[in-house]
Amino acid sequence: MHYQRDAHGIIEWKRQYIVVIGSWHVDQNTKTCEIFDIAQNSWKVLPELNYATCAPGLIIIKGKIYYIYAT
Repeated sequence: MHYQRDAHGIIEWKRQYIVVIGSWHVDQNTKTCEIFDIAQNSWKVLPELNYATCAPGLIIIKGKIYYIYAT
């Protein structure tokens, strides 16, 4: 992982990846997202979310990941 995380959302996707979004860093929510490729054993930073979030709920519908956030 590139960022320390606490109170983040995490989900397994396509039996190949682990996606982690949002967090609580020190005194603020974050927009950061990362993906872990299990086969490659490596983390990559994804584009930031539009809104900062802490402890988001994640769900997969028809192959797409959606999140529910609190501001």
